[in-house]
Amino acid sequence: MGSNSIRSSLCKEDIISTIKLSITSVKDVHVVVEGEDDIRFLNGLLGKTVHIYESFSGKLGVIEIVEYFHNKYKVIGICDKDYDDYENEQMFYYDHSCLETMLISSDKSLYTLCNEYHGCTDNPDYFINEVLLRLGFLGLLRKYNALYKWEINFRGLSIDKLFSPNDMSSASDDIIVALDIINNGQLSIKYNSIKHIIDSEDLSTKERLLDIVNGHDLIKLLSVYFKVKHKKDAGEKTIAGHLRCSFDINEFIKTTLYTTLKMYEQSRRVYLLFA
Repeated sequence: MGSNSIRSSLCKEDIISTIKLSITSVKDVHVVVEGEDDIRFLNGLLGKTVHIYESFSGKLGVIEIVEYFHNKYKVIGICDKDYDDYENEQMFYYDHSCLETMLISSDKSLYTLCNEYHGCTDNPDYFINEVLLRLGFLGLLRKYNALYKWEINFRGLSIDKLFSPNDMSSASDDIIVALDIINNGQLSIKYNSIKHIIDSEDLSTKERLLDIVNGHDLIKLLSVYFKVKHKKDAGEKTIAGHLRCSFDINEFIKTTLYTTLKMYEQSRRVYLLFA
């Protein structure tokens, strides 16, 4: 199981040149992804004749490569959806907002994670719903920042300081204050202009929260929660790795991503999937 060629840390020209050299091969398919975590995840799920490349510049880099090879159906991209509406037949997206939320949506992955770090598997769904709910407002801010091009700087926002595992109440006011400081007082002005829209958003279902919550925020809060509540020093990379490893081929087959890749494979007669 796994891809026979993995390439990371290549520049745009290197990726294009490498793909050009083998694009005429009958079976070889080229998949461009955002980062190393994507490579680690997909390497065990895509076919043996698939070559995986880490983008030179995140999602924008994936899009550039896919657009360069327009109508070359053996070149595709797989990315986090985030809050984008970019469509291209050769672009595919993880279920929900990103890789991490797709992984945590799996009952198996969630169960094994809770068993390892939460110390309880009686009601893991209730636990993850509480965590997602706490991040819902921050996810909405990220969404509207992307939609309205606010250019809010989220760097420096401390998840461990904003969210106490001992207090599961909303931290929306604290988030606004913290981001306003980071953005020199500009956030509150922008936020107040569409506050009524954000307040009207329905975050009552787990599915909706999975579509809104940022994956890195989720992994960070889980890490903080496990450390404070259960004295389990599980770093973000450890948690993300645990989720990837527990999400096997049987879980992958259940996803919308798998279904869309399978349909593409059949319609374009390319060899993408291991199963």
